[in-house]
Amino acid sequence: EVMELHAPSDCRAEGLILESVVRPGLGVVSTVLVQRGTLRKGDHVVVGSTWGRVRLLQDEEGRPLELAGPSTPARINGLRDLPRASSSR
Repeated sequence: EVMELHAPSDCRAEGLILESVVRPGLGVVSTVLVQRGTLRKGDHVVVGSTWGRVRLLQDEEGRPLELAGPSTPARINGLRDLPRASSSR
């Protein structure tokens, strides 16, 4: 039996930080997993004790994304400080 699981995509994005690194020329780059809602380029985010604005939104292969919906892993750039892995957004 297959369960039909759905997450709402018409609300603010919530998710987890999977990993974060500091890259020369880019600053803090974090891999996030969106759990509910939709994350868009330009959104303001709060992660633990740091915050920022999504300046770069890419898929796991580095291709640009306009938005990331539920169950979508994405790379973001624009946080002020390095967040801890598994921090909630």
